[in-house]
Amino acid sequence: MGYYRRYLAIYLSVALAAGLLWAAAELVWDLPLLFSLPFFVLVVFLAAIFCSAAGMRRYQKMNLRLLQTGDTRAFLQEISACEKAANRNTRNTILISKAYAYLLEGRWDAASALLSGLDLASCRQPRARQNDRCAYSVRCAGLAINCDQYPAAEQHLAALRREVAALKSTDTLQVHYAKMLQDLDQMLAVRRGEAGGHAAYFRNQLEMAGDLVSRAGAAYYLARALLLEEGDREKALEYFDYTAAAVPRLAVGRDAAQRAAALRGALSG
Repeated sequence: MGYYRRYLAIYLSVALAAGLLWAAAELVWDLPLLFSLPFFVLVVFLAAIFCSAAGMRRYQKMNLRLLQTGDTRAFLQEISACEKAANRNTRNTILISKAYAYLLEGRWDAASALLSGLDLASCRQPRARQNDRCAYSVRCAGLAINCDQYPAAEQHLAALRREVAALKSTDTLQVHYAKMLQDLDQMLAVRRGEAGGHAAYFRNQLEMAGDLVSRAGAAYYLARALLLEEGDREKALEYFDYTAAAVPRLAVGRDAAQRAAALRGALSG
């Protein structure tokens, strides 16, 4: 319920209706209040489960649309409503997602201000708190990499590595964040100009990517890796052009367009 106000309103309405029905049970049907108490508790409990699940599903769909379309404007508009409905268990998750949209747009200062203001200890749920710590490290590392702040990126990656190591290998969080850690390690190495099989890695990521934003990012880093490791300017230009056309409004698309223009000039010169 900590994602959208409408689900909180539904829950409170159901709880109020159940409470009135519980009180009416003794007056209308002459039933003892203690007899109808289990029914009241069950209704409120089921309403809480339904509203929480519905809010979570809608929030997840919103994040998926961002990845599938790259439409950060629509995402930021909708997530502002989530901020208003946030509670201490969902606030960090929502703000970290918002920071990610800022990162996609290249609004580094806005993302930095948002991430630096988080209180990761505020969440009461241990599992959610653990997820928040991992997601925070991922976004901070991504920010540092994009700003070419490599020592800071290494610090955040080290923190993420510790979090991942503390998780069981069968844990879904471990699988998810271990993959993100690997991606960030590869990105950092390419940015630093350290050759080492990165072209093959990002070629595989491009083939496996299931959404627009991931494909565009993989193509961008594949282009840079091809220049770094193979000197293949023609192929790199092809991937830069793809990224620039796929996500022209995002930071990676704008940078790809600039690199493509420079590369095209070098090839024709």
